[in-house]
Amino acid sequence: MGAFMLYKRLKVLCTIGFIIILGLSSREIQWIPLFMGDLLYAMMVFFIVQWVLIESNKLKIASIALVMTFAIEISQLYQARWINDLRSTFLGRLVLG
Repeated sequence: MGAFMLYKRLKVLCTIGFIIILGLSSREIQWIPLFMGDLLYAMMVFFIVQWVLIESNKLKIASIALVMTFAIEISQLYQARWINDLRSTFLGRLVLG
């Protein structure tokens, strides 16, 4: 992997970290609308897919991220005990909503 690709991955990783900090902060600051957390979550998924598929074009990355975020939102309709127990944990709440 070339130095440029390493730099690009590092830049995307820093962006992901910044979005995570903003997203967690958005739940604590009262004047920030709640939908901002969802928006930041979708952006984070986009950048995670970009980090994994660093050489892919933006349309492919956006398409995969869109399918992933839709799948997560649709999974919230599923209310089995095991997944609700998972959602009750901190990490489960962050990932699954």
